[in-house]
Amino acid sequence: MGRVRMIRQASLRAGAVAACIAVALTAATGRCRGEEQPAASPELAQAITLGEAMAYAINHNPQLAAAVAGVAGAEAAVSAASASGRPTFTLQGGAQAQSPIQQINIQLPGFERSVAITTPESARAGLNVTWPLWTGGRVSAATAVSRAQADAAEGDLQQATEQLLYLVAASYYGVLSAQQELAAAQAGVTAAAETLRTTTQASSAGTATGAEVANAQASLERAEQQAAAARNGLDNARGRLALHLGTAPAESVSPIADAVDIKQPAGDDEAVEIALRTRPELIALEHRIDSARAAIELARADRNPTVAAVGAYQLQTPTDVQASHSEFIGVQFSWPVFSHPRSDANQRQAGAAVEQL
Repeated sequence: MGRVRMIRQASLRAGAVAACIAVALTAATGRCRGEEQPAASPELAQAITLGEAMAYAINHNPQLAAAVAGVAGAEAAVSAASASGRPTFTLQGGAQAQSPIQQINIQLPGFERSVAITTPESARAGLNVTWPLWTGGRVSAATAVSRAQADAAEGDLQQATEQLLYLVAASYYGVLSAQQELAAAQAGVTAAAETLRTTTQASSAGTATGAEVANAQASLERAEQQAAAARNGLDNARGRLALHLGTAPAESVSPIADAVDIKQPAGDDEAVEIALRTRPELIALEHRIDSARAAIELARADRNPTVAAVGAYQLQTPTDVQASHSEFIGVQFSWPVFSHPRSDANQRQAGAAVEQL
C-alpha cells in the first residue's frame, strides 16, 4: 500500500481535476484524481471490473514499480544533500603492542633517569567533531537541486501511472471487444453450418444444386477461419492485458462489461487549460527547469568559503611524555581561491540545460 500512497501523493501534486480528462482513469473509478483510489486485492479474481484491474496493475506492474523506486531514490538524494550541513561525529580507536620500548636516558652529574616514550601495550580512543557553521550556500543550493529532481520524479511517476491506467483500460476493453467478435464469429459458424445442413438436405431432395452446396461449404469454411482469427485475437488481447497487469499470460481473467461515468471538460478551452495546469509531464518539465536553475546557484556557491567548528577528545595510554587524555576545539576556514574556472564551467553547463529544457 506504500506504493499506492506514493502514487496518490503524486496525483495530488498534479491536481485534483486532471483525471477528468483522462478517459481510462475516470472509467476505472468514476472519480477525479484527488479522491481515493480503489484498494488492490491480494489476489486477482477470475472475473474483474476495470477498477479492480487498474488497482491490481498499480501494485504489480514492473514499469510502475521502477518509477516508484525512482521517486524513493530522488527523495533519498534530498536527505543526503541536506545532511551535508549537519555536524559529523567520528569515533576512532585502536590498540597495539610494541617492543622494544622507546625511552630516553637523561644523565646529569649525580642524577640519571630513563624517560619512557612508549609502553609495551597501548590503547587509544577518540571522538572527532566537525560542525559546519557556514557552507557558502552549498547545502541550500544542493538541496534545492535534489528537491526539484524529486518533484520531477514524482511527475514522472504520475505520468507512468496515467499511462499504465490508459493501457489497462484499452487492453481491458480490447478483451471485451475480442470476446464479442469471437461470439459473433462462433454464431456465424453455427449459422453457416445450419445453412450447409439445409442446403445438403435440399440437394438430396433435388431442390438445390451442387453449386449451392459448394457455396454453403465454402461459407462454413470462411466462418470457421473467421472464428479462428477471432480466437487468436482474443488470446492476443488477453496477453496484452496480462502484460499491463503484471501477471503471467496463463493467468487468464475475464473482464466485466460494467457501465462507467466518463467526466468530460465543458469545452476545448477548459480541456487545454486543465492540461496545461495539471499534466504530469509538464509539471515534471517545470521541476527539471527549477533543478537546472538551482544547479547554477550551486555552481556559484562553489566559489564561496566555508567555516566549520572542529573539536576532538582523545583518551590514551599515558607515558612519561604523554598525558592520559587530550582535547582541542577550534574553527576551520577553507576558501577555494582558484576554483573559478570550474565554477564558471558548471554555471555554463547548468545554463545550457535550462535553455535546452
